[in-house]
Amino acid sequence: MHRDSKAVIKSSASCPTMLTRQPSSGYRGGRQKEPPPPMMTEAERLVWQKERIKKDNHNISELRTDLSVMFWFIVIILTCKVI
Repeated sequence: MHRDSKAVIKSSASCPTMLTRQPSSGYRGGRQKEPPPPMMTEAERLVWQKERIKKDNHNISELRTDLSVMFWFIVIILTCKVI
């Protein structure tokens, strides 16, 4: 049984509209590691590996930023709800 991801909008009079996502059954999270291209020299492999590390570090930095924004959004929502 295969279900596609669907966005469900929930709202009430006291809370802003929230968007929740129902994950499909096939997605397990994370990214699959990209294998190095075949037929590379050692020097090419090292350059490829260095670029891959740079991309991974950039993605981790973006994820931390996104998580920080989501954290403060939740804090603001909860603060508004209490008042």
